[in-house]
Amino acid sequence: MSPKDGITPQQRLFVHEYLIDLNGKQAAIRAGYSGRSAEVTASRLLRKAKVQALIQKALEKRTTKLDITADKVLQEIAKLGFSNMKDFAEWSSGGIKLKDSTELTPEQMACVAELSETTTQFGGTVRFKLHDKLGALDRLGRHLKLFTDVSEQKVDFTDEKPQIDEAERKAAERLKRIKGK
Repeated sequence: MSPKDGITPQQRLFVHEYLIDLNGKQAAIRAGYSGRSAEVTASRLLRKAKVQALIQKALEKRTTKLDITADKVLQEIAKLGFSNMKDFAEWSSGGIKLKDSTELTPEQMACVAELSETTTQFGGTVRFKLHDKLGALDRLGRHLKLFTDVSEQKVDFTDEKPQIDEAERKAAERLKRIKGK
């Protein structure tokens, strides 16, 4: 027997599990559906309007709770896209020197993807890596529609205006005849 809202406890559990990693197959398995048919089950559940509505409601609630906005996401991507290695290190023929972390702003710190130091009996190495600048700029560019995958062309129908007018007149006459019958 189905509950009043049309969602069974197992479907509700599926939604809960789906929200963890947005992986339908794994969510179905964790919710107790058969592993052999989990992919098909997930696909079927994700097409159900009531399941979709519950997922959407939960995602909206999460977004509100975390105060995630499109502006914040774009600001974070922009930080990465416009980061500059000069803000983090100085280099010359004498070598490379990382700036002290106390000199970095929180925005600059957010651009650091990796920092590690390895010391051996023969010396040491420091690995410093920023997040993907080109990827961030690509995302911003796509958001701002700076790159188009489809070419846009304007077509001028000025020369065809008499033919278009005649076609419209004939269509209007036909419509009158059809309505008149």
